[in-house]
Amino acid sequence: MPTDSRADEADTADTADEDLPGTETTDGDLTATDDGTTVYIDRDEAESGTAAPFFHTYEDEDRKQQYGYYCANCGSLAVSMDNMERLACPDCGNDHAERSKESYDDSRL
Repeated sequence: MPTDSRADEADTADTADEDLPGTETTDGDLTATDDGTTVYIDRDEAESGTAAPFFHTYEDEDRKQQYGYYCANCGSLAVSMDNMERLACPDCGNDHAERSKESYDDSRL
């Protein structure tokens, strides 16, 4: 279960860039650093989470090469995806919200 939840800030429109841990603005782009590599966070591409959203990250400013995901709850870039495309942050326990409209089972009728 996530700790230090930022669930009240889950609406991406209400969360200011400075509220996202471990980020900075570089030449107008929201960025984070992973082992010395700068990644670009796309606030327009969010996936729901139980504590805070996950944002798509890219290796390039043009956002053509996806890097992975950024956890808006703790700032981790170590987000993993299982074979059902559910996201999980090992650092804080934030995971893909099962209650969300993005979460479904194709076999369910």
